[in-house]
Amino acid sequence: MIPPITTALRDGTPVLLRTVTPDDAPLVEQGFAQLSDSSRQFRFLRAMPRLGAEDLRFLTHPDHTSHEAIGAGVIEGSAIRPAGIARWLRLPPVAGDPPQAEFAITVIDAWQRRGLGSLLLGLLARDASGHGFRRFSALVHAGNAGMIGLIQGLGGTMLSAHGTEREYAFDIHTDPANYPDTRAGDVFRRAYGLTADAAAA
Repeated sequence: MIPPITTALRDGTPVLLRTVTPDDAPLVEQGFAQLSDSSRQFRFLRAMPRLGAEDLRFLTHPDHTSHEAIGAGVIEGSAIRPAGIARWLRLPPVAGDPPQAEFAITVIDAWQRRGLGSLLLGLLARDASGHGFRRFSALVHAGNAGMIGLIQGLGGTMLSAHGTEREYAFDIHTDPANYPDTRAGDVFRRAYGLTADAAAA
């Protein structure tokens, strides 16, 4: 689980990052309502006019063993506005491959391009590496240039392509020094440091 972390985005916007709980269902619904059609397409790889009850339950009930979810909220006084959510999901083992999990990230349009997606992914990787996972994979829409660039900045590669879907994977590490000397790698090192600081507090 990710302890509550208060930090700032690249533009100085204060954010709270923490493990999602069932009580966060209203925030998740609010956040989904603020997503554009293209953001929903990128996240779910299909048209998603509404968030069903089963989808909402899945997103807000991580078991912290096979599934984890991290939420991000913008701090406005005593209020929290939903800004993004990320999760990893344990994948079945494959002979000869390292233990891996699938990840997915959603950032509300108003908070995109501020570094929140990469920060969430870094926190996910830190948590997943502590569970013994050594690789992240994801299905990414071919038009999602931001996510593709982030994965490539972490040394990731494309494994397959089917229509508009691309499967990418990259290695995750317990030691953040092992990430590439790139902007994405630097964000991961920051994320790992934030987690360590919060755990020590």
